[in-house]
Amino acid sequence: MSRIIIDADIDMLGIVYDSIKVTCRFKANNVKYAISNDNLLSSILNQTMEAERSEIIERPATGLSIQLFRHRLRSIQIISDYSSNDQYDSYQHPFESEILVSLMGIIKLYENPENSHQASARLFFDLSKRNRLLFKHGMIYPSESLIYHSDKKDHFEIEQIDHVLSQTVPILATTSLAQIDSLELFMTHNRQFKCKFGLTAPQDKNVPVKNFMNMSTEDSVITWQNVFNHIVSNYSLSQLSEAWLQNIVVTLSPFKDQWVVNFDQYSLTHNFNSYLPKDQIVAMVQSVAKQSNGKARIKHIVLEKEEKKTEMLRLDLEPLAVKTKNSAIAMPLRNADTDGKVIHYFDLSDHNGYFLSHDKFMKMVK
Repeated sequence: MSRIIIDADIDMLGIVYDSIKVTCRFKANNVKYAISNDNLLSSILNQTMEAERSEIIERPATGLSIQLFRHRLRSIQIISDYSSNDQYDSYQHPFESEILVSLMGIIKLYENPENSHQASARLFFDLSKRNRLLFKHGMIYPSESLIYHSDKKDHFEIEQIDHVLSQTVPILATTSLAQIDSLELFMTHNRQFKCKFGLTAPQDKNVPVKNFMNMSTEDSVITWQNVFNHIVSNYSLSQLSEAWLQNIVVTLSPFKDQWVVNFDQYSLTHNFNSYLPKDQIVAMVQSVAKQSNGKARIKHIVLEKEEKKTEMLRLDLEPLAVKTKNSAIAMPLRNADTDGKVIHYFDLSDHNGYFLSHDKFMKMVK
């Protein structure tokens, strides 16, 4: 085990018991310990059951996740969510061998040398039923960088989209119930985009999974190229300075032979690591508001500072259905000299200004 993470909410009376979430993280592929993946997984599942029977953990392990990165299994997480309402049906019960067999099937397919150009992934599984492995949700991260052409009708070349899909298909093939439900495009410092596919398990098991990734037909690649073009054309500001890193998230749902694309999130991040006067920060925010040309508005502002340095400025935007002439903002900033890190969160008010909704203070304790 490499790490134990305990998350919980706190109220006036202390820790909210039902909000506790305990995550135990285990490293895989560790050269220091010569142990195979199947022996490691078997040991983790057995020790989890023993910890429940010894009441070291008071609630059942409700979830398991695996991280697949650069052609190897990298980590395994066991999660005990105290808010889970499974009535302790699985508590202290052994894990059936089918769970281990299913996990090893996914891992072996991913580590197959023939699939050397795969994406990375994090997959989450539900452990409420201990007789079988139930896929819950996940993410796939293709390594392919997409060159953005702002002056062309097709902002992304079809060959690059084809490479993205080719990397993604082998992971989708490992679990038949993985339905793509979101797509995230995020900009790197060299003005290129990378993407992340969000996966979920369909609520209705009678509805077939449809991901439009039939690599034997060009139609699948064109369908996805249209999705990528649609996202940057409709949900991003193309004329911004390269210093602003863009991040766009949309939800996807299949309908007949195409995707229905809906806006979810759009954020701009500017990294600094230098002192900036508050007037300059306000001017930068107002510049983005002006460049949106009334088509979008800034909904949230996040300002991260450490001591007297400004570390990061993030703007969360949302598109406007009706064009507005008002793009000015009012953002009161206060100077805070701390020996740690402070993050200010500003939210849009009903009067077109911004108010400080809350702060987060962080300090390293040795």
